[in-house]
Amino acid sequence: MTKEAEIETLRRQIDEIDADLLALVNRRVRLAQAVGRKKAKGEDKVVYRPEREALILDRIVKLN
Repeated sequence: MTKEAEIETLRRQIDEIDADLLALVNRRVRLAQAVGRKKAKGEDKVVYRPEREALILDRIVKLN
């Protein structure tokens, strides 16, 4: 396999991962929206919680 062919193979793999990441991000957004809708219907009307966001970001940083 030539260098160019190897690079193209790697780029295709990156493109596949990008598509997977996009699908996961979209799935996460839909779930977060569902949580927001549930909160809006209940007693807990506060949808955005900065402390929850901080916990999520901290967890992501630690996992990386």
